[in-house]
Amino acid sequence: MWKNLAKLKAIFTLAASVREERVTRYIHLILKLLNTLGLFNLPRNNLSKRSYLRRFYLKFVFVFSGILLILNVACIIRWSSKNFVEFLLNSMENVGGALIYFEILLLNSRRTDLLKLLDRMNRFDVTSNPSIFVNSRKVERLIFFIFGGLIVFSIFFKLTTPFFSIDRKECEKIQTIYGLKNPQNRLPLCIYLPHVDTSEPHYFWPFYLLEIYAAFLWFSLGVTEALFFPFILLHLAGQHLVLSRQLKALGKTHVYVPQRNTRFRFYHDAANRARDLSDMRKCIVFHQKMFEFRALFDSITERNIRLRVILLTMVTSLSVYPITILSQFDSQKQLLLIAEAMLTLGYYYYNCLLSESLEWSNCLVRQSIYQNKWYEMCPESRRMMLMFLQMTQKPHHIKTFGGIVALGNVHYLKMLKATYSFIRFINLIKR
Repeated sequence: MWKNLAKLKAIFTLAASVREERVTRYIHLILKLLNTLGLFNLPRNNLSKRSYLRRFYLKFVFVFSGILLILNVACIIRWSSKNFVEFLLNSMENVGGALIYFEILLLNSRRTDLLKLLDRMNRFDVTSNPSIFVNSRKVERLIFFIFGGLIVFSIFFKLTTPFFSIDRKECEKIQTIYGLKNPQNRLPLCIYLPHVDTSEPHYFWPFYLLEIYAAFLWFSLGVTEALFFPFILLHLAGQHLVLSRQLKALGKTHVYVPQRNTRFRFYHDAANRARDLSDMRKCIVFHQKMFEFRALFDSITERNIRLRVILLTMVTSLSVYPITILSQFDSQKQLLLIAEAMLTLGYYYYNCLLSESLEWSNCLVRQSIYQNKWYEMCPESRRMMLMFLQMTQKPHHIKTFGGIVALGNVHYLKMLKATYSFIRFINLIKR
C-alpha cells in the first residue's frame, strides 16, 4: 500500500514539474542566443529605447555575414580554383555557410508566424502522459549537447589551424595556390581582397579577430539550423503518442449492470453512450489541433526545407569526397575533415529520421484505433471513429517540391547513391 502511495506521489510530482516547464524551453534558448548576437529580433526589443540601435546592429550583422560569404566566394574563384581539392573543400564550407545564412533570413521573414507557432507549442498536452514529455525532453537535451558539441569542435578546430606547424611541402603548396608570403599565417576562412596579403601580421590579426567574431555568429546559426525545426517535430511526434494512448482507452470504461431492471440498464447504456461520444469528440478535437499546427509549420518551413534539401545534398557530397583522399592531408586536417563529414551525414540523417518519426507516430495513432474496444461503443461513436481512421491514412512525411521529395530512409539512401555517383565522377575527371 505504501509503495502504491509513493508511486502516486511521484507521478503527481512529475506532472506538477512538467506543467511548470515550457515545451519550448530549448527553442527559446536558441532564440535568445540569436537575439543577443543580433540575428533575430524578439518582440520585446521593439518597445525599448534602444530599438533603433538594435535595428542598426541587426542589419550590420547580416550585411557583415553576407560580405564575408562574398569574399569567400571571391577567394574560391581567384585562388582555390588553381587546385581541385582546395576548390572542393572551400566550396563545401561556403555552401554550408550560405545554407544557414539564407535559412536564418527566411526565419526572420516569418517571425510573426513563428512566434505564433511557438505559442501553440506551449499549449501542448504535457500532463495527460507526463512520461512522454519527460522522454522527449531527455532526447532533446541529448541532441542539443551532441550536435552543439560537434559544431563547437569543428569551429574551434578550424580557428586553431593557423597555430599548428606545417611542413615545407605544405608551405610550398599554400604559396603556390594562394600566393601568401607567410603560409603559416593563413586565415581559417579564405577571403580575397585585391592587393592585400592577409598573411602579413598587420593584416592577419585584425582579420583573424573578425573571423573569431564571425565564428560566434556561425555557431549560433549552426545550432539554429541543426536544432530549431527538429525540436518542434520531436514534440509534435510526442503529441501523436499522447493521442494514441487516449484512443487506446476508448470503450474500456463502460459500466455493466447485471440486474434485469430495464430502467437501470437504460440509464447505464445512456451514460456509456454519452461518455463514448464525449471521449471520441475530445480525440477528434485533439487531432484537429495537431493538423492545424502541422499546416502552420509546413507553411513556415516550406522554403526552408526546399533550400535545405538542395544545399545539404551539395554539402554532403563535398564533405564526403575528401574522406576518400585522406592520405593527402596532415593529421590535423584529417581530423577536421572526418568531423565535418560526420556532422553533415549525421545531420542529414537526423532530418530524415524525424520525418520517419512523424510517420511512425501517425501509424501508432492509426493502430491504436484497432487496439481499443470499438466494438463495445455506441453506433454513433463507431461512425465517428471510422471517419477519424480515414483522416489518419494520409502519410506524415516531411515533403517538399510539391510532394516530389519526401524526407525519410528512402530519400537518404537515394542521397547516398547520388553522393557515391558524384565521387566516382570526380575520380574519373581527375584521371
